[in-house]
Amino acid sequence: MSAHIIPVTYSHGNIKDRPIEKYDTLVSSTTSYMVEDFLGEGAFGKCAKCMNLSTQKKVAVKIPKGTKNKAILREVEMLQAIRNLDPNKNNIVEFVEYFMFKNISCLAFEMLDMSLWDLMEERQWKPLRLNEIRPVIHQLMVAFDALKSLRIIHTDLKLDNIMLVNHKDQPFRIKLIDFGLARRVSEMKVGMTVQVVSCRAPEVTLGLPLTEAIDMWAVGCTMAFLYYGTRLFPSECCYNLIRCIVHLLGQPPDHILSVGKYTSAFFSLNDNPDSPRWRLRSPDEYQEVTNMQAQLPSSNFFDSFKNLEDVVRTYPAKKNATEYKDRMAFLSLLKSTLDLDAERRITPREALNSDFLSMVHLQNKKSTRLYPNKALQCMTVLPVNHVSIHEFNNLRADLERELEQKKLLQIAYEKMQEEHRLSQEKLCAKLHAEKERTKTLQKQLDRMTLSLHEVNLSYETDVTDVREQVDTLRADLGRELQQKELLQTKYMKLQQAHKLRREKFTAKLHAEKERTKTVQDKLDRMTVSLHEVNLSYQADLTDATQQVDTIRADLERKEKQKELLQKKYVKLQQAHKLRREKFSAKLHTKKERNKTLKQDLDKIRGERDVLQKITIPNAEPLEPTTEAELPQEMQQETISPVPNLPIRRAEPPSLWKRIRHALGLRKPERWKRRRREEEN
Repeated sequence: MSAHIIPVTYSHGNIKDRPIEKYDTLVSSTTSYMVEDFLGEGAFGKCAKCMNLSTQKKVAVKIPKGTKNKAILREVEMLQAIRNLDPNKNNIVEFVEYFMFKNISCLAFEMLDMSLWDLMEERQWKPLRLNEIRPVIHQLMVAFDALKSLRIIHTDLKLDNIMLVNHKDQPFRIKLIDFGLARRVSEMKVGMTVQVVSCRAPEVTLGLPLTEAIDMWAVGCTMAFLYYGTRLFPSECCYNLIRCIVHLLGQPPDHILSVGKYTSAFFSLNDNPDSPRWRLRSPDEYQEVTNMQAQLPSSNFFDSFKNLEDVVRTYPAKKNATEYKDRMAFLSLLKSTLDLDAERRITPREALNSDFLSMVHLQNKKSTRLYPNKALQCMTVLPVNHVSIHEFNNLRADLERELEQKKLLQIAYEKMQEEHRLSQEKLCAKLHAEKERTKTLQKQLDRMTLSLHEVNLSYETDVTDVREQVDTLRADLGRELQQKELLQTKYMKLQQAHKLRREKFTAKLHAEKERTKTVQDKLDRMTVSLHEVNLSYQADLTDATQQVDTIRADLERKEKQKELLQKKYVKLQQAHKLRREKFSAKLHTKKERNKTLKQDLDKIRGERDVLQKITIPNAEPLEPTTEAELPQEMQQETISPVPNLPIRRAEPPSLWKRIRHALGLRKPERWKRRRREEEN
């Protein structure tokens, strides 16, 4: 079914302006949905319980907040990618269609019951039994096996995203929902932050390559939550998560920590050569490196145990041998899903063949039949046509064969008892008749001797027949026992063959481990050499950085000097401009003055020409001297006037001197001296 985005028209004029409410009708390109109620509201938006008006089926419509955006389109893309998978066989929510309503993206899904989180909350966080956990984990492995075939990672597995289909009619039948954060493997990048903190795989926190293995880590955290009724790992901060992982599962290997992008935030290199290369930082060291305070709770349930194996073995208390063996199979699968090395972590297909999910360890447990029967009863909700269900069918067939043999033996025994009872009744009746007959014919004993002999012969014949029937039943029972012995012999041969195959597989596995160890040693040596190269590169990089810093400081100093010089240059330009303006003003004033003087000079020259015409030719002009021009000694002397002679007084400077003085050709010292005297 494909939905196309089309414009939506409404009968009411103002319905576009108000939010979606109860009893509204959502119209798509294929059908219409009537909102019956709202199931809840979260950060993403609302989830509405609707009725498909065409088919009268209940559906759940996811109504995100806001209009169409990239997150919604990415979720639709993932849902379209997994649409080819059978939702019932692969335990994935059925996607109905995608449509637009009031410019809001709407996603329609099949209607489910409630989430596992709601179930645990309803049970007041009481843990589930192993027989109840088994079908849930089996169905999750089937779903993730299907997603792995499409190279899709869910990245957001938690109890809220595991929905019960119908817990009343099909207990613990679940489906996986919410693909809003799903990604293709090719889209995953180193350093991406995905998954909630309590279910976050170590490769996400440490900054390692991300694959489908992060979903298997989340499945392991879900198993632990269902088994204990509380989170296995904390959700406060990443440092507390790494601390609890190291406490319960051990420290990740050095070759993993050495390539982690964020390893240095949680671990530091160890100075002790005898210890592991890395050590976990203290909360204070973590705060100093990351500037984030570690949030450590006051108490944690799992802190009192040594490791994860100690937790499962000791809590809860052991009930019986079968339950404890089932618990050890659960522990084995849990440890496989929580492997710190993502490459060695178990895959969904391998998990489906594990002892806990295939229930191989529950076969031939004749002492406690109740536990395997309950386990089988809980597994009846699984889809019977999945590729990994053959182990479950084999176990069921074996148990059914044993029950059928037991029923056949019981029927044969009941038949034998019934025949024996009938023969006894017949014999008793005959004996009673003979006794009555003997009492009646006591008086005719002599005559009835022959008849009595015949009666004895008939009695012996009946006893012989009964004995033959008993012998026949014994022979049949012997044949049954022989068949049973043959079956036991075949079973022992199969066990021996299985033991031989297991020994061969163990030898191959040991050889593979030795080979892996050799490769690991080479990888460690290469890692050490790579670390040394990185150290030398870092040293060279540090020197280059220092040189760059020095050059940068010189450049900054030169830039400052350049700015100062530019400021000085601007000031000098301004001063030069002022001086130039002053000089221009002075020059203009002087030009005006020279112009005036030139006019005066022209006048004086005119007057001189007139005077030259009047004066005696070839006579030098007189230069009269004034009293101020005479020396001081001469000015102080008193000359007695000559009688009958007129007194000669100092005459003003001649016209020629005045012209030269005006032109600035000569400034005699006596003129300056006279000016000073006048000023004084």
